[in-house]
Amino acid sequence: MALTTKQVALQSGVSPRLVRHYLNRGLIQSLGSEGRGHSYSAVASLRMQFIRNGLDTGFTLREIARILSLGETSNRKDKQKIAGEALEAIERRMATLDAMQASIRASLQHSSSSGNRKPLRVASAGS
Repeated sequence: MALTTKQVALQSGVSPRLVRHYLNRGLIQSLGSEGRGHSYSAVASLRMQFIRNGLDTGFTLREIARILSLGETSNRKDKQKIAGEALEAIERRMATLDAMQASIRASLQHSSSSGNRKPLRVASAGS
């Protein structure tokens, strides 16, 4: 079943304008034009969700486009390089988030046990 721009937007949690923007940038593909709009497959909706998740976790559109290109290249070396870079970037972000989470938890534990207000200790991923 073909989806409209509005349906893709609703499923992805973005505006129809953003769907059209990503279509124009080549990040998603349409099945073609119908009347005043485009129709899309369910894959376009999934790609929109992937793009949104990537942006929400700090990836740039350029990085996301490179990751999405994994499905479009048949060159094994290119796929391995792109996937390796993406996985390293994800691991760095996860380490940073883990360090932030630990800092917040430590701050909560310290403040609830002592009643003191101390500044949040900012930990880096490497500490």
